[in-house]
Amino acid sequence: MFSSPYPDITTPKLDIPSFVFATAAKDSVFGNNPNLVALTEATVILSYGGIKRLTEEFASGLANKLGLKKGDVIAMLLPNTPYYPVFVLGAHMIGITCAVANPAYTYAEIKHLLTLTEAKAILTTIDIVPTVLQALQNCKAAIPREFILTIDGAADNVTTTMCRDLYKRILITNFKEAQTTPAFIVLNSGTTGLPKGEIGYVDANGFYFILDQKKELIKFKGFSIAPAGLERILVAHPAVLDAAVIPVYQKKQGTEVPKAYVVLRPSAKNSPRITEEIKLWVAERVASYKALRGGIEIVDAIPKSVSGKILRRLLKDCQKQTPKL
Repeated sequence: MFSSPYPDITTPKLDIPSFVFATAAKDSVFGNNPNLVALTEATVILSYGGIKRLTEEFASGLANKLGLKKGDVIAMLLPNTPYYPVFVLGAHMIGITCAVANPAYTYAEIKHLLTLTEAKAILTTIDIVPTVLQALQNCKAAIPREFILTIDGAADNVTTTMCRDLYKRILITNFKEAQTTPAFIVLNSGTTGLPKGEIGYVDANGFYFILDQKKELIKFKGFSIAPAGLERILVAHPAVLDAAVIPVYQKKQGTEVPKAYVVLRPSAKNSPRITEEIKLWVAERVASYKALRGGIEIVDAIPKSVSGKILRRLLKDCQKQTPKL
């Protein structure tokens, strides 16, 4: 167990919405002019006062129309939007925890998210709804269709939920409650799937050094892909006995892409059909940016150390000897 040498951050004795709006109200500029523009994007212009009003309407809708209450979780699968603070602060106003995740998740990843967080409602976009419904088919989380809200749909648009009815505002006024009340569940690669494992150390000056996991991450157009996660999916395929994933550089796209080396089971026949089947198997279970764009190569064995660790360096050396894409 390692502790920071720096003093603890002072936790305000109040909830996030109160802190945000109280801080803004104290500002001489905002306090005198609530119509001051706070956020703009294309044709969307939101003032400070407008954000507060919409936030309260969203909170009222969650409480009065959906019946959500303190301690419940709402899953947010959203792209960047100027309305994000409205949704987050509105949920926090009635004590709801926001489980925020990548909107590019597959149905399997969304299923894991909903099971893990026990979400009572979902906020997303209309194009993601089919994937959400697919995830709910075999999921323990029983979320009614009317509790799946979209920011761009028609009948299920979040604006139909927003209202101005009175609601019970959840306020945090003591230090202990502020420290122990969850505001967010932030879904990352280690939370949504199996832990990937970090290998590193802390030096005498308190600096942290991440070794293997950092070294093994595949960087695809700004996204980080952990080989271990792809390998676990590969070996779950009925025809795969063992697998390893490494990064290969693709000149055409100007980025690294994941490539898989696969050992087939004796009962499986090496053919273009089986490699395509395995590739599709992976694509159906991961976000699109994690797809095996570097292809699949069938090998007799995966090089490993005596302790069973995959020797990716040897696979990378072999890859260097092949023509670059």
